[in-house]
Amino acid sequence: MSNLERLVGQGTVMAMAMASLSACSLQPTPTPVEVPSGQVWVEWENRTEETYAITVLADGAESPAYGEAEPCTAHGMGVNVDEPFSIGIAPWDRNLSKPGREVADERAWRAAGQRLLLVIDDGGQVTLGHWTEQRASVRGMCP
Repeated sequence: MSNLERLVGQGTVMAMAMASLSACSLQPTPTPVEVPSGQVWVEWENRTEETYAITVLADGAESPAYGEAEPCTAHGMGVNVDEPFSIGIAPWDRNLSKPGREVADERAWRAAGQRLLLVIDDGGQVTLGHWTEQRASVRGMCP
């Protein structure tokens, strides 16, 4: 094979690689999703064997929105709500027309960068913190 043939072969491979890279650059890329105003995101870790309700109650609302915090899982939910609001924890088997024990409010939610992580530990203590991503359901949180 002559040097000219080798150069032409390498040039063809290079042209194909560049065409494929430029085609990849035309593909849509993920874009960040803005959380709309009036939408509250709450993330939780339930490190107990109990099932809890995580509640979000807007001031003046008749009943809270709620999500099921299953045993040994981490998850989250988004709720459309007007401010002010409170976030509570209630036993899952009770009447959920009330928010349960308040563990945070909109000030704590804002202080956590509009992502609130509730860690429910075995002693019934709740730790508030922030989380930067929306969680898919994560199982196996218990030791």
